Amino acid sequence: MTRLANVIVAGTDAARRGALAAMLGAEGCAVHEAAAPTEVTEQARQGHPDVVAVDLDSPGLDAVALAAALAADADGTGTPVVFTTAEGTPQAFQRARDAGVDDVFVDPFDRHILASRLQPLLRLSTMRSELGRRRVLARRFGLAVDGAVDQAADGGPYAVPLLGGDGDLRRVETALPGRCHVVPCADPHAVEGVLQERPFDAALLGAGAADDETLFDLCDRVRHNPRLFNLPVVLLDGGAPRGDAAEPYRRGVTRVVAASASATELGFVVATLAERQRVRWTIRRAMAATRGPATCDAATGIYTFDFLRAHLSALIDAARIWRKHLTLVFFLVPDLRRVQLRFGVEAAEDLTRQLAAWIGGLVRVEDVTARHGEHDFCVALPDTPLAVARGVMERIAGILSYTDFAVQDVYQPVPVSVEVAMADLAPDDTAETLIARAHRALD
Repeated sequence: MTRLANVIVAGTDAARRGALAAMLGAEGCAVHEAAAPTEVTEQARQGHPDVVAVDLDSPGLDAVALAAALAADADGTGTPVVFTTAEGTPQAFQRARDAGVDDVFVDPFDRHILASRLQPLLRLSTMRSELGRRRVLARRFGLAVDGAVDQAADGGPYAVPLLGGDGDLRRVETALPGRCHVVPCADPHAVEGVLQERPFDAALLGAGAADDETLFDLCDRVRHNPRLFNLPVVLLDGGAPRGDAAEPYRRGVTRVVAASASATELGFVVATLAERQRVRWTIRRAMAATRGPATCDAATGIYTFDFLRAHLSALIDAARIWRKHLTLVFFLVPDLRRVQLRFGVEAAEDLTRQLAAWIGGLVRVEDVTARHGEHDFCVALPDTPLAVARGVMERIAGILSYTDFAVQDVYQPVPVSVEVAMADLAPDDTAETLIARAHRALD
């Protein structure tokens, strides 16, 4: 049975530990419960967890020391650690900040909110694992790749646009004195404008600055922007009752901070999300170092299919060992042949380069994009169920199909049609059989 994630739930209170384990199990996670710190660290070394959840309130368990031990034992991939607690006091968030953990969940937990907030951590775990695999393979292909990767967050104040009033600005400045460069924005259009100008670490939205639907529409546009879809978005709630507490998370909000939250809590939330964003960019830069003449197609700059085929074997091994999902996708662009016949080889090559750049920009950094043949591309999506892959890939195909490309020496817009085929890993698959099954629908 495949799993969404492997999670360790640590704590000495068996009832609290079991309740959280059951909730995570219902979300498709494989959960290992542990009470003793040595059991937790040993399981973390052997079990390749995607997240470790430590009960901050556990009698006889030093959660801060355990978090430090997990960080010290990390093999360079950095397992995310979260705290759980029954009381979201300023002291609890300060302890979490001092321990360097990735999030704090306050009991009682909403199952849907829990799953939404864990998802970015699971993706970060996937990115780190994928970076390790890709670096190993790049060296096998003869590419010189440095050994250690510094995944610590960059220094300097966090850069954040703020849609809100003076009260929201004062909250942020009180929570992060001198540590946050805030760019005030008058309306959602202004937020989108500044986000296009340069990279930001997070975006802050005051609930009183616009109605919920307007704010959620802004979040939706951010999530569908290939450059911004990872951006943490924090909703500074105004205290008005909301019938469905999970709705903001479904609509693209990363975290909701209640009006009653302390400055310590708000500071923790913004700082951890901003630092997580910086780590993602660090991993992205390290991934880019695995691209070179030995691993990439000279015409498009994306990986060669030989590289992807070899990498697929490592992805299959990891998916089997840790019982994870793996999906392989093909994009076929039959119009490339038409462009070549009508406008020439150089025009077709220019369009191919553009399509490769679009596909590479629209998928996640942990997804492996390669040129397969003259008219098609292949993408491997680690830790991704088929249903999720289908939705994302069909959206990408739709974006490409609705785009008119400006092609070199062709004095008219060039539209394309895109066909998509995919397959998820079967129990008896090899790299070759998975490739064949995924590609078969295009034949």
